[in-house]
Amino acid sequence: MGKKLIVDLGSVKEEAGTLIPGIKLFAKKNRKVEVYVVGKTSGMLTLTPEDNLYVVDVDTYEPIRGMLENVRDASLRVSFDRMNKEKFSEAALLSFHGKEEVVEALKTIEQPTSKAPFFAARYPNAYTGHMTLLCDLGYQCQPKAEDFVEYARQAKKILEKRFGVEKPTVKYLVVAGIPKSPFDLEVLSVLKNEADFKGEVTTREILNPQCDVLLGLPSVVQSAISGLRVGIDLYDEYIQYSAERSVTYKIGSMMLKKVLMGFHSGIDRKMTSGGTILLGYAKTIFLLDKDTTTVGVRAAMEQASSFLEEPKK
Repeated sequence: MGKKLIVDLGSVKEEAGTLIPGIKLFAKKNRKVEVYVVGKTSGMLTLTPEDNLYVVDVDTYEPIRGMLENVRDASLRVSFDRMNKEKFSEAALLSFHGKEEVVEALKTIEQPTSKAPFFAARYPNAYTGHMTLLCDLGYQCQPKAEDFVEYARQAKKILEKRFGVEKPTVKYLVVAGIPKSPFDLEVLSVLKNEADFKGEVTTREILNPQCDVLLGLPSVVQSAISGLRVGIDLYDEYIQYSAERSVTYKIGSMMLKKVLMGFHSGIDRKMTSGGTILLGYAKTIFLLDKDTTTVGVRAAMEQASSFLEEPKK
């Protein structure tokens, strides 16, 4: 059975002009992967069926019976209904809906396979390109210290099984410039007994943590990501503003163009642009931000597709 991706486009509106080209680009470059795009055809712009690209219109979809009737959003309801069908049982879902909506819908049809599910994102380190799995990005806002042990074990298993990473190393994220909180100390205490745990990383070092798995409180993780994103955006705006007002800056920005392009191709404006993975359920689910880039959509689809490959030895 070939690989299948279901893309839930239901919540996308004005962002379609940026996101749909990413879907089409992936489908064109990956002819052996079947891509099913769920949403209203009126909002899909130039997206039309092709050899491996299918459009599923929620307005004409067959009526759904059972527990999924309780799912409020039509595109999520149709997407999960598709995943429940036998030929789609191994498919991966990519959704532009929010975390709470997706988890609420998923809980109507499936129980977690782990006592501590979590959200994660895999991003490249700043200098080496080494990939780090960052978690938790907000499945539960106030996890217990022992949940981080479960996060570490699940994350390591995924990296070993799906990406062939041998003996993944684990670190814990703490806020730079202030003393560690009592909760941080408790987490570090329980993690120190885990194999391959290598200590702590500060938020200042988040782009180069030198580990395979980076754990952290959702509030700390999200604050660090937001800070980086704002800084990157402000820098871009400053370069553009200055280039428009000064010939010297304009020449300098042209010389820096390749450097800036290289930076964006690695970080892609934010660390979660390649998709946020929900771990702890049997189904493969990725969440994407609606304000990601065309390249980010394609990257997330590439990553979701890789999850459907045979486990690496």
